[in-house]
Amino acid sequence: MSRITPLVLVLLCWSVAHPAAADPLLASIDILLQEPTELVREWEVARYISIAIVTVVVFLGAAVAVVHSLPMTISKVGAVVLGSAVTLLTGLNNAYFDFDHRQYKAMATQGRLLLAEIKVKINELSQFPPDQQDARKAIFEQIRRHKNEILALPMAFQERSVRTAGDARPAGLIATAHAQAGRPAWITKVPVDDEHLYFLGDAQGSDYFGAVKASREHALKQAREYLAGRLAAPQAGGVDSASAAKYLLESAKVESTYSSYHSKQQTIRVYTLLSVSKRLADSDLRLFGATNAQKVLPVQQQQLKDAVRSQSEYLNLKR
Repeated sequence: MSRITPLVLVLLCWSVAHPAAADPLLASIDILLQEPTELVREWEVARYISIAIVTVVVFLGAAVAVVHSLPMTISKVGAVVLGSAVTLLTGLNNAYFDFDHRQYKAMATQGRLLLAEIKVKINELSQFPPDQQDARKAIFEQIRRHKNEILALPMAFQERSVRTAGDARPAGLIATAHAQAGRPAWITKVPVDDEHLYFLGDAQGSDYFGAVKASREHALKQAREYLAGRLAAPQAGGVDSASAAKYLLESAKVESTYSSYHSKQQTIRVYTLLSVSKRLADSDLRLFGATNAQKVLPVQQQQLKDAVRSQSEYLNLKR
């Protein structure tokens, strides 16, 4: 018995220090992330190599211009050597690199954002005990989806122009720092984005999917009330603000969710981040007016365009 006790203590300390070793699902995630993590590193390295090649080619091109000012014999030999070097480097760049340095940078940036989101999801998953199978499976599927999004980035970028590929924000991800304990910062701080309006939903319950649904409905309620207030016309006429707000939310998008498990109460709390594109909202507002024979007042369009979510509004979670 005296020999077994130290072994048990060692194993217990190991499981605390290495939770993935004690949780097969977390251990499988470590294996799952090896390929996308290495892929992002390769994009970062490829970007710097590509920049180096471009820089050298530029300098060689400048050197060719200088060589032409030298005596005839030296000029010819120098031009041939430098021209051959430029051709060789250009050929190597085209043969071994599928993208230019701007695209590699954009892919690496998106990959890092997705990996950061995965880390948050891993922390989220680690809070749920094994008996919460539905929640754990749902969170694991979100991790797997983000992993697949990283692997699919090269194919997606091949279908875009260089200009489009420069967008560093992946769809569905908010590029914000994460708060303590892996909680996303958007839970307590409104994301900064001139193109979107963000709304925070919050719900708690014993059933994971029920809490997710209630949290989403709460976010939609926050958005509906806010938009109806922005569309309220100061004078008679204009579109019906309540109906228009409901219509605009058909284009709303769930950007992210985060859940936590409270073991004492055995309840699950779910936060939902909902976004509304101001550009799409303006277009939908005009469409709503046209299809419902209601005139959209310029003041209503302007109030929607100028809408900015304040921190106090964002944290108003009273239901």
